[in-house]
Amino acid sequence: MKSNLTQSNHQRETSGSAQDNRRGKELMILQSAFPPDSFVWQTDGNKEWLDMGVKTQSNAVYRLKITIPSDYPYSPPAVWVVHPNPLRSHSGSVLEPSVETHTLRRDREGIQICLYYDGMVEWNPQYTLYHAVLKARAWLECYEVHLRTGKSIYDIAGKSF
Repeated sequence: MKSNLTQSNHQRETSGSAQDNRRGKELMILQSAFPPDSFVWQTDGNKEWLDMGVKTQSNAVYRLKITIPSDYPYSPPAVWVVHPNPLRSHSGSVLEPSVETHTLRRDREGIQICLYYDGMVEWNPQYTLYHAVLKARAWLECYEVHLRTGKSIYDIAGKSF
């Protein structure tokens, strides 16, 4: 019994240090790719997320919240557009979650965009938060095309998200 407890503690410690190593790698990648004042890594107990400002080609600035699941990198991060909130559609109505908008759900904080899903574009544990940010920025560019043209984000992006 004692050896099982010791083994379990060792697995937790190994897992914790592996997560610390991964977090360090993620931070180095983000710091080399983005200005230091464009993102903040947040923690609150067991919850971790990245607050990030993203500027599109039109110079519009959006704020993303990227929540990091406890089993990351084996599960994908969830990406939310939290500013502006709510996002508006081409017609001016509130953007509602749907396949046409490549979004999953909306709550008081913002709208969750769909970047990875089974059967089409699946998350790979080798991907990093940098990869998720690039996909989110591509989604934002498609969103802005939607605002200008009225085309659905799905028609603009196809199955790339």
